[in-house]
Amino acid sequence: MKRNIIFLIVLWVSLILVGCSGSKKVITPMVELPSWVQNTPISDFYYVGLGSVEKTSYNINGYRETAKKSALSEISSAISVAVKSNSSLQSVDNKDGVQHRFQSNITTESAHNLEGVELVDSWENDNVYWAYYRLSKTKYQEQQLRDSKIALGKARDAFEQGKIANQQGKLNKAMQLWSSAMNFYLPYKQEISRLDLDSSLDQQIWSEMIKAVGSLRWQSPPSFRAVRGSKWSADMRRFTLWNGEHGAVSSIPVIFAIDGGSGLKAFEGITDQNGEIIASLPYVMSQGTELSLSATVDLKRWSRKLTTDINIRKQVSQLSPIRGNTRVSITSPKIRVLLRSKGEYAKRFSNEWESKIQQEQLCQLVNKGYIYTMEIKLDPTVSKNGYGSFTIDFKGQVEVKDTNQRVIWQHNISRCNGVSMDKNEAYAIAYKKLSQWIQYRAYPQLMKGLHLK
Repeated sequence: MKRNIIFLIVLWVSLILVGCSGSKKVITPMVELPSWVQNTPISDFYYVGLGSVEKTSYNINGYRETAKKSALSEISSAISVAVKSNSSLQSVDNKDGVQHRFQSNITTESAHNLEGVELVDSWENDNVYWAYYRLSKTKYQEQQLRDSKIALGKARDAFEQGKIANQQGKLNKAMQLWSSAMNFYLPYKQEISRLDLDSSLDQQIWSEMIKAVGSLRWQSPPSFRAVRGSKWSADMRRFTLWNGEHGAVSSIPVIFAIDGGSGLKAFEGITDQNGEIIASLPYVMSQGTELSLSATVDLKRWSRKLTTDINIRKQVSQLSPIRGNTRVSITSPKIRVLLRSKGEYAKRFSNEWESKIQQEQLCQLVNKGYIYTMEIKLDPTVSKNGYGSFTIDFKGQVEVKDTNQRVIWQHNISRCNGVSMDKNEAYAIAYKKLSQWIQYRAYPQLMKGLHLK
């Protein structure tokens, strides 16, 4: 009934096209059409597919191939070639007791190659072309058995090779092989299960993958105490990734994170041939009293290196995170402020710096046991023009030295001037600019120079 409806639609369209065209085409009566066009053949021994296409000036060289594709699509529907393999692996406990479940919904449009399809008959006139194809059910089943055995053999081989690679400490290679084994196996799982060949191989593969990932452990640097702004040695920010008893693991993507601190320049990296990776964080920078630096295996980025299969990538990226961390207890550096100038405004200038340092609480002002010395030199100059206007210009320099009296930061004072007919007002204007210079330029640069922020 459905076939007759399709035919009548094609015939109706043909009549319309003939009526609209300049040339007259003869419409073939239904009695002259082959019986297989009017009534789709039904067979216990063959899958049958009929394909038809209207002839136009656009498909004059390809209408036969188009009809064939249509017929093969019908055969595919008849034998459910669009395989939906719903594979739900059993829950597996890793060493930490965390359960994982692997579910893969894989759809393939051509898991079966439809080998042995034969053209039984074809028919055409000036307007339409019909093709009749069939596939032996016996040949198809033989083909499926052969293809399933081949896929199963490839999956088993990749699975065993993956176990050997893992024992040799080659985790990346092992995970890639196991991913390949999944790709070989899953499209044929339904057929493999039906044939009772090996319906649990996917569970075995996933179990090995979970076990391998779960065996990863970080050797993290020990926790330590440090002065804010001090250098963070490479040894104290070096992490090493181990794969259980199989040694260090190289070429594994890692993502760093810092809690309570700042200054982390590179958030990503890859373990080297010794399984090591060093965080790009050369200074201890934090406004608090403690920070935590962590290195985590980037499962999402790693899964993209292992396979192109979206489902396997998703499952690998959702495994429990493998993380290592180290903690740093932080003390504030001690700084002494020395005034090398005299006068009211020089003293006010010194007090301004001390107030800013105390307000930020990133340094301690002390006279003994200091780490840094800040030396301040302020020289105001006064001039008066012929109109009686005063110009006050604050000049000078601020230097910070370490315990070895090595200058580690300095800044020259400039453009801090005031002009007024009143001398005191000119001083007030100049000093306001000097205070702004401390607030918005000098102090932020000092904090950056000492790696305190």
